[in-house]
Amino acid sequence: MIDQTNAMLSRASALRAQGRGEEALALYRRIVSEAPSHGLALYSLAAVLGDEGAFQEAADVAQRALAVGFDRAETWLVRARALAGLGRFEPARACFEAVLTRRPDMLAARYELSQLVWMCTADRDGALAPFDQALLSNPAEPALLFARAKALEYMGEIEAAQNAMASLANSRPQDLPPQLAAAYLSAAAGHADEAMAFVERALERAPDDMDALTAHEYACLANGRPGAAAQSDQR
Repeated sequence: MIDQTNAMLSRASALRAQGRGEEALALYRRIVSEAPSHGLALYSLAAVLGDEGAFQEAADVAQRALAVGFDRAETWLVRARALAGLGRFEPARACFEAVLTRRPDMLAARYELSQLVWMCTADRDGALAPFDQALLSNPAEPALLFARAKALEYMGEIEAAQNAMASLANSRPQDLPPQLAAAYLSAAAGHADEAMAFVERALERAPDDMDALTAHEYACLANGRPGAAAQSDQR
């Protein structure tokens, strides 16, 4: 029975990875009906329900997974997202915080918690707290700095986001993502020359990277050079 359940879980997971959500959902329902206390099956069913927008059932099934002992950060994250989808923001916030208690390195949870706080309160310091608290013990962590800059962008603080991302990009010139993010933010903030400088740095490291080439087109347009953008598109 255990081997059969594991085989069914593997099959359902493969279906989900292939984008066949309805088939995966049906199979997870079958597994849970046959093994109602199987924590992984309950978590997986809750995750697919969340993907399908069935937030109330997703929240309920995630709670069942927790009740049978599947107390994982991922389970709390599924429940947090489902509760947020239902507009139950305070319980969702508590669940996001439970995620980070279990997995402080889960950046997606930090970013979504930041968005939730900002949406509910417009409290800048509160929205940045998920990053600032983590940065106290690891002030140079690039992933945290990147996510914090993106949070500033989400909050509409384009100039502050540009400054933060540019600082990160300049401190890590070998990393492509901050160069490209800094380019877009520089253009959005009206710093067209800086945008081009970041793009050119990215292209030095990855001349055939499609994201870098797309950013180059954007930077050319920001600099009033549509002809150069067309040439970039022909590479």
